[in-house]
Amino acid sequence: KKVADRPKTKAHLKLCREAMVRHQNVSPSDEAIWVSLSDKDFTNKQNTFLWKAMHDAYKTGAFWNHIPNFEGRGVCPECGVMEDLKHILFECKIPGQKLVWELAKSLVEMKDVLWPNLSLGLVMAIALLADQGNNNGSKAGNERLLKIIVAESVYLIWVLRCERQIEFADDKAKWRQDDYIRNLWVLAINARLSVDKLSTNRIKFGKAALREEVVLETWSGVLLNEDALPD
Repeated sequence: KKVADRPKTKAHLKLCREAMVRHQNVSPSDEAIWVSLSDKDFTNKQNTFLWKAMHDAYKTGAFWNHIPNFEGRGVCPECGVMEDLKHILFECKIPGQKLVWELAKSLVEMKDVLWPNLSLGLVMAIALLADQGNNNGSKAGNERLLKIIVAESVYLIWVLRCERQIEFADDKAKWRQDDYIRNLWVLAINARLSVDKLSTNRIKFGKAALREEVVLETWSGVLLNEDALPD
């Protein structure tokens, strides 16, 4: 069976389409959704995360129901419900997702970019989402900022969850708290900005170098020190 024909994959493609219709009255094709998962503005790890999410390939939630001696592993230790990807990314009360999305929303709205009502379907299709804000700045830059911030944030939430369950074995005393999470998010965004700036080096990257205008259009309006942006 082709991977795109798997019931869970087809269900997630449908989630993406429904989310896009709700937000901008556009119903993307399967091909457009697949291509968007490999968007050039995502890191390799983010590409992989989104691809696996589309296939429901992560061992979360109901996956554990039929694994002997591990049946309880699919239940969130704090919320007492199935810990599927939707719960991890948007609903869990364990420190992480709520704060990360608040930080992401605050940064994006500095450019008057309309923050979307995120869902699993919209996150998987985030590279297709158009800016519907007040157009403070470049539309292309706003759209690029949104997809980068969402991708960085969703991947950080996933990393925090994996650390908590695998490395910390769900020991509540070791759960990361807000100050740590906030600092980690800021570090992730700053690291991504640094990658953008370094990617403009035409000596090193030649024709593959990122145009300086793209970096300026993406990050202007959201930095404390905009002198750090390329001229």
